[in-house]
Amino acid sequence: MAANGISTLATKQARQEAKLDLAAADRAADGRRSIYDITQLPTQYDDNGIIDNSHAGGLVVGRPWLSDTVITVIEEAASGAQLILNLDSRNTNSLARTASPGTWYDLTDNNNDATIYGTVAYGLQGGQYCAVFPGGDANYVQALSGAYFTGTSFTVQSWVYVTAVLNWNRIFDFGNGAGSNNVLLSNTYGVTGKPGIYIEGGQFQSTYPGASTVLLNAWHQICCTFEYTSGPNGTATIYIDGVAHGSGSLPKPVNVVRNNCYIGKSNWGNPPDPNMQGGIGSLQIYDGFLTAAEMLSNYNTTKSYYGL
Repeated sequence: MAANGISTLATKQARQEAKLDLAAADRAADGRRSIYDITQLPTQYDDNGIIDNSHAGGLVVGRPWLSDTVITVIEEAASGAQLILNLDSRNTNSLARTASPGTWYDLTDNNNDATIYGTVAYGLQGGQYCAVFPGGDANYVQALSGAYFTGTSFTVQSWVYVTAVLNWNRIFDFGNGAGSNNVLLSNTYGVTGKPGIYIEGGQFQSTYPGASTVLLNAWHQICCTFEYTSGPNGTATIYIDGVAHGSGSLPKPVNVVRNNCYIGKSNWGNPPDPNMQGGIGSLQIYDGFLTAAEMLSNYNTTKSYYGL
C-alpha cells in the first residue's frame, strides 16, 4: 500500500475512504459501477473507532461484491502468484453480520465459498470482530472441494486468536481423509503451543521463541509459504506476524482435488485433534510463492484490523 500513500493517512476511516476511491477509479476504468455510498463500506470508522454496520439491504444482497470488493492484501504478486481464496470476516460481503451465517463468501472471482457448520458465527474475540469458533466437533467451516495445491509453490495466510492449546489444533486442513493428500497449518504443533505445518506426511514446528502459550489469547497472523523448484521436495516456511520463524524441506503436495477442505477442523477427527477454539479473522490461499517482503507487506496492511 505504500506506493499509493494510503497507509500513511492519519485515521482508519481516512484509509478506508481512500481505498474505496481507489477501487472506484479501477472499476470506472473498465466500465463497471464506480460509485458507492460511504455508508456502505465493509467496515466503518469514526476516526479510529469501529462502527459496526449490518448494511441491511445495502451491498450485501445476494452474491457479494465479487471483483468490486476492496481487498487489502496483495492480489497478484510480482512472481505471478494469484490470490485464489480470500475469506475475510472483517468484510461484510464475506461474512454476514447475522447470528448464524450459513456461508463465508470468497472475495475473489473464483467463488470458492465456504459452508459454515454448527454455531460458528461473527462475533468478538480479543476485542476484535471475527468468525468465532466455540470448539466442539459440530462447529467448523468447509471450503468447496478443489485443487488448491497443485504440486507447485503456494502461500497460506491467516489471522487467528487462540484461546486454548489443543492437540494439533487446526487453522485449516485440506485433504481427502486422515493421512490422504493433506496440507494443513496448525495453531500448535502437537501441544507445544507453537504453530506447525504438515504436507503429505512431512511436518515441522515453528522456532517462535517463548513458552508454549506464547500465542495464546492474542491476535497473531500465522502463515506458511512453500517454494518449489524441482524434485520431490520444496521448502516450507512458517511466518508469524510477518516474520519467518522456521523452514524445512517437505514433500510437494500432490495435484489432486481435495474434498475435505476444513477450516478449524482436522481430517483425523476428534480424538485426536479437537476443533478450533477461538477466532479466525481471515484465511487466504495463493497459487504461488510470496516473498518475505510481500508477507510483511500483507501483515502491515491488515494488522490494524486486529488492534495492532
